[in-house]
Amino acid sequence: MTIMDSQRSRPHSMKRWLVLVGLFAVGYFDIGSIKSLGVILEEMANEFQTSIGVVGLAIGLSHSVAQFFAVMNIPLLKKFSAGKLVFAGSVIAGTGFSLMCFATAWVHFLLLMILVGFGYSVVILPAQISVIYYFPDHFEIASTIVLLGSGVGMMTLPLLTELLDEVYSWRGAILVIGALNLHSCVTALLMMTSDHQHAEPKVRSAKSHSSQVNEDPELTVSLINERDAFGPGSEDGVDADGNDYDGGGDGDGRGGGGGRRGGGDGVKDGWNEDGFFHSIIKIARKMFLDTFDLKLLYEYPRFTIFCLAEVASAVSYYGWIVFLIPNAEAKGILPDRAVLLATVGGTANISGRLTMGLLSARFNIRPQIIYSLVCILSAAAYFYNSFTKRFLVLGCLAAVNAFAGGVKVISATLLSKSSVPEERFPSAMILVSLIFGLGESFAGFIIGAAYNATESFDIMFCILGVASLIESCLVISPIIMDLIIAIITVKRT
Repeated sequence: MTIMDSQRSRPHSMKRWLVLVGLFAVGYFDIGSIKSLGVILEEMANEFQTSIGVVGLAIGLSHSVAQFFAVMNIPLLKKFSAGKLVFAGSVIAGTGFSLMCFATAWVHFLLLMILVGFGYSVVILPAQISVIYYFPDHFEIASTIVLLGSGVGMMTLPLLTELLDEVYSWRGAILVIGALNLHSCVTALLMMTSDHQHAEPKVRSAKSHSSQVNEDPELTVSLINERDAFGPGSEDGVDADGNDYDGGGDGDGRGGGGGRRGGGDGVKDGWNEDGFFHSIIKIARKMFLDTFDLKLLYEYPRFTIFCLAEVASAVSYYGWIVFLIPNAEAKGILPDRAVLLATVGGTANISGRLTMGLLSARFNIRPQIIYSLVCILSAAAYFYNSFTKRFLVLGCLAAVNAFAGGVKVISATLLSKSSVPEERFPSAMILVSLIFGLGESFAGFIIGAAYNATESFDIMFCILGVASLIESCLVISPIIMDLIIAIITVKRT
């Protein structure tokens, strides 16, 4: 049953709202837990007798593992329901966090953080993707609520971790974090009782297919035209040139035998002509493209353009996260005040997510337009950074960039949904997450090299502004192309 088919058995209204609360909690605990580790970063480094950089590397590696291995959700969602994946991933992540309280060396912590990353890779995206099943009628506002969970978690869970650290030490605090992550299993169990299965559609039998042809004259004509396109004698799937299309043949167009019933000369010639290893590579390539649904990237050009925009988005986002506080300190802001910029940014990010969700649900606004506008607004804030040293102005600029980031989080979900057919939306979301993760790695290299060459935060923020403008142009380009085509068509008529 596909996602579209499963809408007929959508759970009761009250139950789906309970699931929505649970999905909010999944994002709250999972994303917030990674963020909260920064509170106890120095204590863990001292305990493990290593540098803060090593512990920070382990935390960052966990995030990278969750991003890169999220692509495995594409084949997994064809075999298992989202609820089962969330349950398994929550157990893995919660267990990894819980075992950290027994770690005695930084290597133990590194391995457990990788384990947590594997767990999160099959939790976060399946939870977000399942919204389209439970709320096809209120997708925009439901997605906003789910994505708000991660924003609220990044804001409040570090505060809770700090209190737990004061009472129970960092080991007790991290044990409680592990227990909180295991609460996502409750949401998974609720999802698993909804009869929603992400499975591949079953192949119709020949009898049912025949009856459908008899009942649908248009389908009959379509099948006849398809057969004629392959030439006479192609009943078993051999075209007029003797190539094996589906069933095989004898290679001269007579269509006897069939590929599964003994093969034909056309198939043998193909193996001899291409070579055994070349044929194996072709088969492996097809299996890879089908398994991970990478055909989306060339079947839907609008989606491909948006993926390119996500690479530029990763550059601006990564640079802002890394340089926000150091940039303020370089301008003479005291460290304890510079840290407040992160709080301002977190609040504005939540506001941006909520605003975009309400706008898209209330008004029929194309997300590309809003996405492009906030990118331009963000670029202006990056460029203006070079002309100020005042804390109040820097706080306003941080709020603008964070607000734009929140809007883009919701818009990315809406754009993925509108760029591909609904049944392929899960694969699109997963590929966007993977590309954004790769973009962050690319951004880390580019931004690091640029800063080493310039040693200027003002120049770095200008580079981030250019990335935002490129992102804006890419997102709005399909609309501009449609407008140009419409104008040309009107002039010709």
